[in-house]
Amino acid sequence: MQEILIREELLDQVKAGTKTTTCRLGKRDYAMGKTRLKSNSTDNFTMINLIKMVYHEAKDLTDEIAKTDGFDTKENFLAVMHDIYGEIKDDDIITVVYFELA
Repeated sequence: MQEILIREELLDQVKAGTKTTTCRLGKRDYAMGKTRLKSNSTDNFTMINLIKMVYHEAKDLTDEIAKTDGFDTKENFLAVMHDIYGEIKDDDIITVVYFELA
């Protein structure tokens, strides 16, 4: 079964229903359907169904996308992405993965 790692505090947002996407630097190619979304620091996980993937350049991300990912603004979202991946350039591809709880 496919597994995607996520920060523990973000996994809690998924379980609460306030986070309905997860974003990754680079062009990712996840299989649609049932996926295990697992904490990167504990054994905590939840099951999700991947329903859609969209690719954006970092400069084209919006506050709306940031909100689906559990953040108030694009700037807050990009700050966390920077913390995870390091420098992100405007033309870097971001994969936005849409999901629903399984």
